[in-house]
Amino acid sequence: MLRDADEQDDGPPPARSRQETPAIDLDSVPKQHCSGWELSDFPSKNNRILLTCVRCKVRQQNRRPPRRQTAPPQIGQEDVAGQENIAPRPVRRARQSSAAAERRRTAAVEKALAAALRVTEAIARQAEAIARHARVQAEPKMAAVAKAEAVRRVVRATQKASRAMRASQEARRAAVLQESMTAAAAAQAKVEAARLAARDWRLPVYRPRFGPISTVQSRS
Repeated sequence: MLRDADEQDDGPPPARSRQETPAIDLDSVPKQHCSGWELSDFPSKNNRILLTCVRCKVRQQNRRPPRRQTAPPQIGQEDVAGQENIAPRPVRRARQSSAAAERRRTAAVEKALAAALRVTEAIARQAEAIARHARVQAEPKMAAVAKAEAVRRVVRATQKASRAMRASQEARRAAVLQESMTAAAAAQAKVEAARLAARDWRLPVYRPRFGPISTVQSRS
C-alpha cells in the first residue's frame, strides 16, 4: 500500500517562477497611458514620464496629467472610468501660446518695417540718381545761360560807358563853345569901346576884322 502511495505521489508541486506576474486587467488601465488612445486629454506633449503602458508595452513620452480633485459620486450616479485622470488645460500652456503669438506678431511687424525701410532706401537712391542725371543734363545749359548773361552784362557796361563818354564830350564841347562865345563877346565889346574912344580922341583904332589901322579925324 505504501508502494502504491509512493507511485501515486508525484512529489511536491513545482515552484512558481519569480518572473511570472499576475495577469493585469486591461480594462482597469487608464486610457491616457496607451498610444492607441487619443492624447487630447494631456496638457502638454513636451512633458515626459517613466511609466510603461501595459497595453502596448511602449514607454510613453507624455506625462500623466495631475489628478483633479472631484467630488465622490452620489448615490445613483455612475462613476466615469478615468474621470479623475482627466485634467483641464493648464494656464502655462496658454501663456506660452500667447507669448509665442506675441513673438510671431513682433517678428511680422519687424519684417514689415524692414521691407518698408528697404523700399524707402530704394526710392531715395532712385531719386538721387534722377537728380544727378538732371544736374548732368542741365550743366551745359546752365553754362550757356551763364555765358550769355556775362556777355549781356559786358555789352550793357560798354553801352553805359559809351553813353557817359558821349555825354562828357558833349558837355566839354558845350563848355568850349560857351567860353569861345564869351571871349568873342568880350572882344567885340572891347572893339566897340576902343572905336568909340578913338572917335572922340582921334586915336588909331585897332580893327582886326575891318582892315588896317587908320586915323580917325575928329570933328573940329
